[in-house]
Amino acid sequence: MRRLRGARLARWAAFAVLAVGVFEACSSSQDSTSVASNGPPTIEIAAPAANLACDGSLVVHVKTNWTLLPPGKCGTTPECGTLRVTLLETADGPALAVKRAATSDVQFSSADLVTPQDQGLMQVHVIKAELFDDALQPLVASAGGQSSAELDGVSLLPAEDCTGQGGASNGGASAGGASAGGSAVASGAPTSEGGAAGNGAGGAVGETPNGGAAGDSAGGSP
Repeated sequence: MRRLRGARLARWAAFAVLAVGVFEACSSSQDSTSVASNGPPTIEIAAPAANLACDGSLVVHVKTNWTLLPPGKCGTTPECGTLRVTLLETADGPALAVKRAATSDVQFSSADLVTPQDQGLMQVHVIKAELFDDALQPLVASAGGQSSAELDGVSLLPAEDCTGQGGASNGGASAGGASAGGSAVASGAPTSEGGAAGNGAGGAVGETPNGGAAGDSAGGSP
């Protein structure tokens, strides 16, 4: 009788030890997969480079603690979604260009402009960035957080120091003059090499409706 009771006690003790082990294993597993919150969302736009790139493009860098992933990819990741960056001439004016992105660096070219002009991206004076959730809905920031940022007073200049970097050859191959190239023509920058100098300021020529004409005017006047 004593042996039977002792066997039962030993069995219950083994069950108790097993239950404790399973609980600890589950707790450990949950802790290792949990994702810490980034806190209230923050967003800031870094001042862009004063000069456009040699291909006439502009890179907007957005600083945020928001986890950036393509739409529908956030899963259980908190504070996660995408960016929308808008370029404007004035804060209350129409958008010149709009892009959604899942990276902190968003690149624009003159081809992205809603209404391309000879001055290309140099007409941009205001940059706005907004956070969106995983379902592409505008983020409603919690207390102490922010869901958008705006940078005004932006003043962009044509590309410079592009000689020897393929700027001129790329411009010629693209058939016409980039937005920055067209601006160089408008400013009356003298050149002794005709079209090569006109295209040297930026290479994405076909991105403006009158890009080719601008390139030709630069090349035609020695």
